[in-house]
Amino acid sequence: MYKAKEPMFLWLLLILLAMVYGSMLDHSYQWFAYGVVFVLLLVITTSYKFIPEQQQLTYRIVILGKTIVNRVLRAEDIKKITVIAIGSRTIVLIYPKSGMRIKLHRFGPDGLESEIRVFATAHQIPVEEQGK
Repeated sequence: MYKAKEPMFLWLLLILLAMVYGSMLDHSYQWFAYGVVFVLLLVITTSYKFIPEQQQLTYRIVILGKTIVNRVLRAEDIKKITVIAIGSRTIVLIYPKSGMRIKLHRFGPDGLESEIRVFATAHQIPVEEQGK
């Protein structure tokens, strides 16, 4: 299983900014700024899980320990996979035959890219290379 979390710095900065603006707004609009803070706190607790299995790929979005999205792609439902190399980072895009693509980056531990390639080879899924 591979896991990724949202980076904290930007979200904490946005929370601080929303709290400052919330304290300066009229009383009737303060609830909006504090609602934004609540939503940003939910974003901070968001994590992503990716589970490659023999016949399928499972992608989960978890907020506050609850699975919000559980997307299972069987091998026959995948149109293509794109691997993008940017510097030392790699982004993997999985394009299903129907629905939105899945973008995988910042996942750990290392080895996601090679496991995706093995999966694609085993199921004759085309892999497109971009970048380096």
